[in-house]
Amino acid sequence: MTADFDGLSQFKKLLTCLLLVAGLIYPLRAIGQTPQLPQSPMPLNAIASTYVGGWECKRGFRKNGEACDAIIAPKNAYLTGRPYGQGWECKRGFEAIGELCSAIVIPGNAYLDAFGQKWRCDRGFQKNNNGLCKAIDIPENAFLVRQGNAWECETPFRKVQNSCLMITAPKNAVLTYSSFGNGWECRHGFIEVNNKCQEINVPDHAYLTGDSFDGGWKCERGYQTQEGICVPVSLPANAHLDYFGTDWECDRPFEKNGEECILR
Repeated sequence: MTADFDGLSQFKKLLTCLLLVAGLIYPLRAIGQTPQLPQSPMPLNAIASTYVGGWECKRGFRKNGEACDAIIAPKNAYLTGRPYGQGWECKRGFEAIGELCSAIVIPGNAYLDAFGQKWRCDRGFQKNNNGLCKAIDIPENAFLVRQGNAWECETPFRKVQNSCLMITAPKNAVLTYSSFGNGWECRHGFIEVNNKCQEINVPDHAYLTGDSFDGGWKCERGYQTQEGICVPVSLPANAHLDYFGTDWECDRPFEKNGEECILR
């Protein structure tokens, strides 16, 4: 009887120790856990969100505080399902005017573009100030451009107001396709002077550039222009040709002083 009593006593002591240990471990596990905040109840016309938790409004509804308000789309519109914007867009062939979708009025010789939100004139027609499509008047010696909304003159004609005039190029000139200038340019080795192509006289130690602003030629490196000819650049002591090769500058640590390089 005494042995049974001692065994029961030992069991009670062991059970007490286990309860004490469990009481210490549970608070330790709870440390660092984020407390769960009570979630607001899901409103009508909402579904559980699969991205951020909580809830989001069903298609056709928009969140307004803690409720989902129905998006009212006008006639000839459809719901976009996007959470931003007005929530609806007009169908093809209609445009939004205020809170309504009005039919786009397409004039004659026009068509609705691929986006269905505006119209464009047919090829060979052009929009005028009255919002209509007027036929393009193509003059003689002209053609309709690829886009079909304008015309250009054929070569060797040139656009002058609403007609195409023949371009007369001077001797030693070639026609150009550019709409700028006079429709022609001088051949290499010639320069334009008074609407004529004058041959460029290149002095010794020079080369052709084809530029009209410098006479059509430049001096070679080591030479400089003087009275229409190229003369050698005279280098003083402790100097060298500059970046362009048409003048000189002093070597370091020398400094230019008149026509010589000196140490200061």
